[in-house]
Amino acid sequence: MELNTRKRRGRPPTGRALTAAERARRYRARLRVRGVRLESVMRRDPMLEAVRFAPESLLTPGEQDVLRRLCAGFRRLPRMPRRAAVFGSRARGGSHAHSDLDVAIMMDAPRDAAFEPALSAIALSAQLPYRLDGYGISLRPVVFYRGEPTAFLDAIRGDLEVVWTRP
Repeated sequence: MELNTRKRRGRPPTGRALTAAERARRYRARLRVRGVRLESVMRRDPMLEAVRFAPESLLTPGEQDVLRRLCAGFRRLPRMPRRAAVFGSRARGGSHAHSDLDVAIMMDAPRDAAFEPALSAIALSAQLPYRLDGYGISLRPVVFYRGEPTAFLDAIRGDLEVVWTRP
């Protein structure tokens, strides 16, 4: 007869373990005793509320998070884009480890010299949590300005999945 001598993992079976809600309640009570006043404010962000993914979208949760981070950064741009849409292999579901996440940024305004460097900085900060040793999600925004030739846009129009529209 063998005895099971393996140590159990996880919470101790003593029944004294606290739930996360109880730990948070006790932590707030200790802070109040010290005179620290906590104020929790949940504000709605119209930039993030405008991000929508289709139920049949082939984007992974990580790709969706990168796109949310990108769209949240649009408020730091000198001009607000009209729409953001995903296209390419990640939108079609045929991507591999080195595929980039192509995003079409539609502008109502003509070309602006300050816009693209600011957009590149936002894209870099949006993808950083998902980049590791050359792998991960590499964001590649492509800007389409009003009044410029749209041959490339016409070629990708069938792949476009609009994920953000200006609020």
